[in-house]
Amino acid sequence: MLAFGVNKCLFKMDSNGDGQEVDLENLKMATELNFSTFTNDMLLTTCILSGCDYLDSIKGIGFITAHRLVWENGNDIKKIMRCVRKEGK
Repeated sequence: MLAFGVNKCLFKMDSNGDGQEVDLENLKMATELNFSTFTNDMLLTTCILSGCDYLDSIKGIGFITAHRLVWENGNDIKKIMRCVRKEGK
């Protein structure tokens, strides 16, 4: 949903209704992953790389790995894909 421009989204909801809220206005303050220099396009690339529930994803690439690849390579898709191949994914 974030990739489609939704500003707030709930993730990992459980049967008790507990989950995680992501608010793009607060993303640069995140402590688990550093988004301080991320542009909207870099976030979009991270979301696309991490896959979704509706299509096959690149095996072994979740959100944390996708974030790392974009963090290290910027939004350069060719560099990112070289790293993905080099890592055997």
